Parts: sequence; structure tokens; C-alpha cells
Amino acid sequence: MSSATGIAGFRAGAAYTASKHGLVGLTKNTAAFYGKKKIRCNAILPGAMKTNIADALATGMNMEGYQTMQTTAAMEPSNNDLETVAKLCFFLCSDDAGVVNGACVQTDGGWLSY
Repeated sequence: MSSATGIAGFRAGAAYTASKHGLVGLTKNTAAFYGKKKIRCNAILPGAMKTNIADALATGMNMEGYQTMQTTAAMEPSNNDLETVAKLCFFLCSDDAGVVNGACVQTDGGWLSY
């Protein structure tokens, strides 16, 4: 599980952005390295989701960075439904997705298309 920030990076803090970019790279490297051994690796890149991350960010947050993040909030579609993202995860783990390897699937409601 990565984030839309893993390929965009203009909304979150540096550490969060770097970690999500790292997951995208790790996904692709793992897929390439282990694909011949029939080990697949894919990433899901959700946009906003209804989680407790906002509560976690509320303490000790860099307010300048938060204000920059808020400038793009109007472009963001509604929150991802957790159940729908979970179904995508189950699909990617199933035999039905056997040819899907190294994919980074955006589930951001088109947010990165803006």
C-alpha cells in the first residue's frame, strides 16, 4: 500500500513523500527481480481515505506544509471507500490478476488527473 503521493508528491511532507516514492520503487524492483519465480508485487496508490491519519498529523504538524497541502484540497475527489480498496487488494492477490506484476494502481478518483 503506497499513496497517490508516491507518484505526485506535492501534498505531503518530505518524509511521507519519500517513503511512498520508495514503496513505488520497491514494488517495481521486487516485481522485476522475483517475477520469474512467480512472486508478484503490486502497489495500490489511494488518494484520500477515511482513516485516522488526520488525527495523527494534527499534533506537531508543520503548519506551512499543511497550508500548502490544503491549497490542492479542492481538486481532491471524495474519500476512497475502504471496502472498495480492499476488494482491489484481494483481486491483485488472486489468480485472476496473475499477469499483473509491478503495477502501481491509482485509486484516487482521478485526483492525479487534474
